[in-house]
Amino acid sequence: MQLSRIHSAVIGVVFWAGCVALAITAWQRSSATATADTAPLNQLVDYALTQPVRLPAQLPAARARRGDPIFYESPQGWLQTGYLDRVDATAGTAQVVWYEPDIDPHQCRLDYYRNRGKFDDVLETLLPPEKRRRIQDRLSQTFREHGDEVTAAFRPVVEKSLKESAPVLEDALKASIERHEEEFKAIGKRWEDDILKQRIVPLLRAEVLPTIREHGEPVAQDIGRELWDRASIWRFGWRALYDKSPLPDKDLLKGEWERFVEQEAIPVFEDRMDNIIDAQKKIFVEVSQNDRIRDEFEAVFKEMASDPQFQDLMKAVVREAVIDNKQLHEIWTANFKSDQARSAIRLAGKRLEPIVREIGDDLFGTKEDGIDPDFARVLRNQILGKDKRWIIASPLDPQTTDQTATAAVTAATPLTIHAGSGSSRFPLVIMAGHDPQEATR
Repeated sequence: MQLSRIHSAVIGVVFWAGCVALAITAWQRSSATATADTAPLNQLVDYALTQPVRLPAQLPAARARRGDPIFYESPQGWLQTGYLDRVDATAGTAQVVWYEPDIDPHQCRLDYYRNRGKFDDVLETLLPPEKRRRIQDRLSQTFREHGDEVTAAFRPVVEKSLKESAPVLEDALKASIERHEEEFKAIGKRWEDDILKQRIVPLLRAEVLPTIREHGEPVAQDIGRELWDRASIWRFGWRALYDKSPLPDKDLLKGEWERFVEQEAIPVFEDRMDNIIDAQKKIFVEVSQNDRIRDEFEAVFKEMASDPQFQDLMKAVVREAVIDNKQLHEIWTANFKSDQARSAIRLAGKRLEPIVREIGDDLFGTKEDGIDPDFARVLRNQILGKDKRWIIASPLDPQTTDQTATAAVTAATPLTIHAGSGSSRFPLVIMAGHDPQEATR
């Protein structure tokens, strides 16, 4: 017996009405206790029965994309409360699709984050602060317990290697510098013309000489007056004339000068030594506290250290003397293949293997608990190209929010999406066989 089209339509309507009624009943029963770990069926019902709100938004200077998710952290865990749509990068605008009716987006601050996949981002994702502290604590505890023992085992090997390397390295550096002597001279000449003569010498004349005159001139004048009083013009004069004469026994003037320095000048300087040292201290303190001198020398040293030609030359010297030095490599290789070194390596492995395994578990996960969520984030970002951009919705603090301005907000008021500051991880990582609540940690 074939059903008529009317009967088929009635049966179809009754069937789908029953499905909708069952879905509504399930939703109503679970709405009072719905959390971040709500059953997938209930979440699907919630999504199907919730009419999303579309709101205009202003974007920061960031490369937002259509579909970038928006997350909100509730007491039960992270929720995805919406996503971006109709992104206009040129105008800096977008449309926020918000499908969480119990959360007012205008009462939240929206911060935009991006994971570019660079090494810094990988480290920040793989080693969040709490995990970094945990690893540091484990390393500190291990080195407190075994550091002295491992260091004592390696010390003879390292000391022997350094002792044998010193003459080899010294000869290699000397040979490398000699090979590049002309290049060093060219750089020195350029620095002398551009830095020493044009910047350092004028600075010393303007800033250091007045200080030297202020503190050193009084001491110098006292010493000069006393030396003048002790000097005998007659004794120097007739000896100078005698040396010019054809008489024998020359160098009387030189002898008088040596006598004067030894018996007259040196005692004067010794008597004034405290004054000389005091003047030097004052000069040194004042010069070291001179901001202009300190800033100029700091700028000069930075400029010299960042000189491309000097950097290339130093790289060449280090490469020739250390990196490509086969004799140096042979010394370290031979010493670390010795029985003493092998014994030290075995000891270090025995003491450090447990902590290395624990750190590996922290970073990558365990057989019992599966892949670590942070490592999963890195894999999704680096291998699958996922989770590169997201937005965090944080509730505004009522005490710091302008209530008058908040009261004037309407559904047409554009949301402002700020550029996020500080560190942030992609909130959700869903992995098979894991509690979704655990994936948000």
